[in-house]
Amino acid sequence: MSVNEVAAEGFGKGANVYEKARPSYPLEIFEFIRKELPLSSSLFYDNDAPKESSGLVVDLAAGTGKMTRMLYSNAKFKNIVAVEPVLEMREVCKKVMDELIAKDHFGCRIEVLEGMADKIPLESNSVGVLFVAQAFHWFATTSALKEIARVLKPNGFLFLVWNSMDPTQPGFKEFLQLINVEYYDGVAPQYRTEKWKEAFEQLKLEGPVFSALSHKGFQHTEKTNKELSVDRGFSISYISALPADRKQELLKKLKDIFDNHPAFKDKQDKEEFDVPYNTDVFWCQKL
Repeated sequence: MSVNEVAAEGFGKGANVYEKARPSYPLEIFEFIRKELPLSSSLFYDNDAPKESSGLVVDLAAGTGKMTRMLYSNAKFKNIVAVEPVLEMREVCKKVMDELIAKDHFGCRIEVLEGMADKIPLESNSVGVLFVAQAFHWFATTSALKEIARVLKPNGFLFLVWNSMDPTQPGFKEFLQLINVEYYDGVAPQYRTEKWKEAFEQLKLEGPVFSALSHKGFQHTEKTNKELSVDRGFSISYISALPADRKQELLKKLKDIFDNHPAFKDKQDKEEFDVPYNTDVFWCQKL
């Protein structure tokens, strides 16, 4: 498996915009994971568990480390590996993680490695928990799931996480119509089609590998402004990969929304406002 061409080009060109404009994830996710799921206490650094860890925690297709930093700072996992195939994204991720560890390391480790979903650079049965945030739809294949199962320990957890902007909000509805429909290339895989679930069904035909997927939804808001909202649109891979004339055309339309829509027109360019997100978390365990 090679990196999807749209993803490689779009995320390569837009790594810095991605880091600046993409939302975080709700803190409630990590509270839920720690309190409600049977994870070993030795995975975490904020307790008196034995120093011997029950496995690594992996952020696969980590991008610029939006999830990685929360696995450290909020979930408080102590041995984290971020795996990312796109060089530009990986460089941003490493810079952010190095600064985070230098500031407050708790004796923990965060490593950033080059790798792909079907070629994870880790030993078999070495991972206690593996996260894929905002990315699994790009490589939803049985080969990727088999590779994830290879590195997971028995009973290890796989988490799939996606943020989606709430499409019911005035102004953002028009924004999403442009981004998701009018300027969608018709090729790039998308989470909302749920085609990614087919990989689990296909793998199931070959024999039991993972437990059935469970799901929990969360809601949260992010602070943004007109400039960041435009950047949010251009952080999407197939938008970032558009030719220059199409980008300029889209830029004008996005600016028109944020300058003239009743929800935004009275706001100053740098004035913050809330953007609502829905966050879906799916999980299963290796059998």
